[in-house]
Amino acid sequence: MRLPTPRDEPAAKKLLTQAIRRHGGAPEQMPIDGSLAKEAAITSDHEEHGTAIEIRPSNDLHPVVDQDQRAVKRVTRPMLSVTSFDAAHST
Repeated sequence: MRLPTPRDEPAAKKLLTQAIRRHGGAPEQMPIDGSLAKEAAITSDHEEHGTAIEIRPSNDLHPVVDQDQRAVKRVTRPMLSVTSFDAAHST
């Protein structure tokens, strides 16, 4: 399930409908990253189906992901300079 390249309201509405269908119902609240298309899709879904999804603006989702990648980067960084099989074996 991917969001199409044009991130407009119909694309966001389609994604929201697929997510609600896949997970068996609408959530009570949904964090969004400030996208107006997503907010419009949630609002129009509320008007059509009577769902009560609370919109939570969430700008802090990306730093959590970046923090999670630190350990992976720390392990993989020494391996980037490996140019031979002997050096890789000793590493």
